[in-house]
Amino acid sequence: MIVEITDVAFGGSGVGTLEDGRVVFVPFTAPGDTAEIAISRDHGRYAEAELMALRVPGPGRVEPLCPYYGRCGGCQYQHLAYDLQVELKQKQLRDVLQRIGRLSDLPEISPVAASPKPYAYRNKLALEPVREPESPEKRLDYGFCERDNKTFFAVESCPLATPELNQLLAKIGRTTPGRRNAAAEAPRKLVLRQQADGSTHFYFGRASFHATWLEENVLNQKVRVPLGSFWQVNPDVAADLFETVRQWGRDAAGQCMIDAYGGAGAFSLAMGDAFKQHIVIESDEQAVRAAVFNHGSWGIAKARCLRGKTEQRLPKLLQEMKPASRQATTVLLDPPRTGCRDQVLEALLKQPVGNLIYVSCNPSTLARDLRQLCQEGAYRVQKLALFDMFPQTSHFETAVGLVWSPKVG
Repeated sequence: MIVEITDVAFGGSGVGTLEDGRVVFVPFTAPGDTAEIAISRDHGRYAEAELMALRVPGPGRVEPLCPYYGRCGGCQYQHLAYDLQVELKQKQLRDVLQRIGRLSDLPEISPVAASPKPYAYRNKLALEPVREPESPEKRLDYGFCERDNKTFFAVESCPLATPELNQLLAKIGRTTPGRRNAAAEAPRKLVLRQQADGSTHFYFGRASFHATWLEENVLNQKVRVPLGSFWQVNPDVAADLFETVRQWGRDAAGQCMIDAYGGAGAFSLAMGDAFKQHIVIESDEQAVRAAVFNHGSWGIAKARCLRGKTEQRLPKLLQEMKPASRQATTVLLDPPRTGCRDQVLEALLKQPVGNLIYVSCNPSTLARDLRQLCQEGAYRVQKLALFDMFPQTSHFETAVGLVWSPKVG
């Protein structure tokens, strides 16, 4: 059947309307496309379909750069002009916050930080081992997962990665660790990383506890990050995120800031001297050690770096504070894609703080958590920002600034 695509939903599928009035979602389509489609899954109230042929291309279409596009499950937007990608993500953010979070009075999205590099921006790649059975020497290659979420295929390079990482990928098989991994009965995944000065590193499986730490930067100051610990994958956009958090922190300046899910302490460091006391909560042992080192090297003396899970540590910290101290406290949440555990949200509602900054890479779980935090007017969304950390994909980073603003009477 033929449909006209009118929008792109969060997740990357184009949106059209069937003859019976139902909505249909079609991957790899663009607004303005007239597309020939075939229904792949019928859900009753809506349907999913595959693009069979493009009758009329929409105005925002471009040619994808990657030869694996459409097969690889990593990218969803390479067929869209980059300015259109950023425009769609802003609309999707508002839609998700309103639909899932039930937030109607949202502020302007500011800043909207597009990536200076739509391609060649990633400073990290994680690839799975792929043994090609038809290869006479049973060579071990590395690659990504297909759209079926279960089949892996080998790649020679990834256009989202920096040129240096792609050059390193091509050499892995000739390295001693690479040959050892190829000879193993159960080869381990490959992780490539590039630090701020351009030098590259790699490891198989999990990084050694004794591996040399990477040297990165926050607001043009050096920080150290363990090889296996989290760091933002798009340095240019990360700089915009750190600057925004710094400014929001200064706007809310008070007695204490708590950097929950804090990693090596990047957001706490970005806050600088806006707060008299800094507390970092992180479950990864090496990241905690790095946070201690980084705060010391930056001269932030009153910093406590606590190892543990946020859902266990944060409630206890808030319980120990007097109400006046909590109102002079800012909590920054940067949870994994699954969002915050209930214990975290319940603690912030029972022992509220003056300001919250929530940084998220998943708008759906962000909206779910904001719905609970803003129930009955407890917290109020005051600031909203979007950072396109992941061009060519449907993913993006969001920052939300909230203030404690309970309804009276």
